[in-house]
Amino acid sequence: NHWEGRAADIATVDGQDVTPSCAVCRSFAEEVVTLGSGRPDEMGVPWADLVGAGGWNVFSDSDHQDHVHVGYS
Repeated sequence: NHWEGRAADIATVDGQDVTPSCAVCRSFAEEVVTLGSGRPDEMGVPWADLVGAGGWNVFSDSDHQDHVHVGYS
């Protein structure tokens, strides 16, 4: 989705770098997970326990440890 201009990577939340230990960043990701209509179609995060959360395409891998990826189909 990046190539089509339908995705973005978020590297900081409230001035804090996205890392597995960033509580503010995780809170942001948890809020996105619970969104209904208007939420992204995919989200990559550093937190493996959020994978599949909310019943949609939330994933975690080694490439998504320093940012939150949001993408729309």
